[in-house]
Amino acid sequence: MTTEERINNILEIKQINKRELAKIVGISTATIYLHFKNKKREYLVKYLDKLSEMFPDISKEWLYFGTGEMYANPSLYPIEAKEVELLKKSIDIFESELKNMLEELKIIKNKVEILEKKIKNL
Repeated sequence: MTTEERINNILEIKQINKRELAKIVGISTATIYLHFKNKKREYLVKYLDKLSEMFPDISKEWLYFGTGEMYANPSLYPIEAKEVELLKKSIDIFESELKNMLEELKIIKNKVEILEKKIKNL
């Protein structure tokens, strides 16, 4: 994995865009886009110290050299970003299903009330 790919991986996981990265490392947005466009390692390496400082959970070995685990303590971060997104989508689906079930429950309650009234009137 290249330096650019590792930085992009961090940006994706931390949900940071290049504009925010520019603020973190103290350069203009135009400069950061230029450095990523040129894909020159010597430009991108300048950001590694600041990223390491900002995100101590990221392994320095992985950040600087692309070796080892991404997280400094991988056992604390067993779920990847894509898995988190899948879990969020699952939660959305379950919430939607729960909402539908609650609506159905209201309908059933209304029917029960109507039936109880009919029975009282017999």
